[in-house]
Amino acid sequence: MTDLADLEGLLTDTKILPHEERTDEDYFSICGFPHYERVASNVLAFFLDNKREHGLGDLFIQSLLSCGGITSEGLDLNYEVMTEVKTVRGNFIDLVIESESFIIIIENKIYASLYNDLEDYYKHYAKARKSSIGPKIIFAFVLSLTKIPPIHSKYIFIDYESLFLEIKTRLGGAIIRSNQKYLSLLFDFITNIENLKRGNTMDYEFINFVKEHTNEIDDINTRLKKIHDDFRHVVEAVNSQILERFQTGKIKQWAWRRLPEFYDIAVTDIYLDNVNIAIDARIDLDGWRFTIFTRKNKNEFDLEKYLQTRDIAYAFQSYNKLKLDKGFDIRENDVTVANYIIQIIEKLLEENS
Repeated sequence: MTDLADLEGLLTDTKILPHEERTDEDYFSICGFPHYERVASNVLAFFLDNKREHGLGDLFIQSLLSCGGITSEGLDLNYEVMTEVKTVRGNFIDLVIESESFIIIIENKIYASLYNDLEDYYKHYAKARKSSIGPKIIFAFVLSLTKIPPIHSKYIFIDYESLFLEIKTRLGGAIIRSNQKYLSLLFDFITNIENLKRGNTMDYEFINFVKEHTNEIDDINTRLKKIHDDFRHVVEAVNSQILERFQTGKIKQWAWRRLPEFYDIAVTDIYLDNVNIAIDARIDLDGWRFTIFTRKNKNEFDLEKYLQTRDIAYAFQSYNKLKLDKGFDIRENDVTVANYIIQIIEKLLEENS
């Protein structure tokens, strides 16, 4: 096993490593689909539709057209937005916006390479673009995460960064009339795409550090796991002694923790006639601490007064929680801790047995 002095030196070495840049989570990464093209297309379709609930009106389509150097003057902005439009040849167009005067085709690319049959997409609408007021204008876009060199003369190639820059430039005047709930979704969508563009965020310097010190780090992980195991072992020992003392349905014991944090809690629930009183006996790196509080207190039960009448010393800790005026060193044995909790329970059960 690695000497503790060597482990201390290893931890000292980690302090000189550069801090890793933190990337905030957004709605899309939390839900587990940050890079799904179909999800991105659905969000785009929502904001491109000037009749939807976002309240941003024509902001997105105006921004899109502007990125392509197209003026919206004279265009009929009473349009329909569609996703996954199937062509005659069986291909699917990511997004189509159609009005009486124009058709916009959008191929949305996040990570996949541009293998799509762009010619088929264009021809699908070129053959049927007439309307009651004459031929419809076709605007075709490839919208991509990173810049793609133009490979089709009929398409305008833009990237998300350019589109978002245009949207942000125009957003100021639209915020007032927007639905704030969907404005948050828009900002999360922009953040998600920007995070994707940053690409691989692995910390190669730290990976190399771990590679060079694998044995020592494995040893640290083993020792840390033992701390968690030791905490749980002593908590279960405390719980078992309390249950052995109180053979009644009024007392329930259970253990709770949140890994990888270094603590464990022996939880005691005491069910009185009008209230449930809980005691948390928490062991952490600093030792044992005890808090007492009520659960499901519908009758405005006065816990402080209840403790005072039973001569239980406490200090106010936080909302609905009182800190008992007692603690133990981490080296204290489980029998002493269990006996202290048993004494508190006995006082709480006075006149309620």
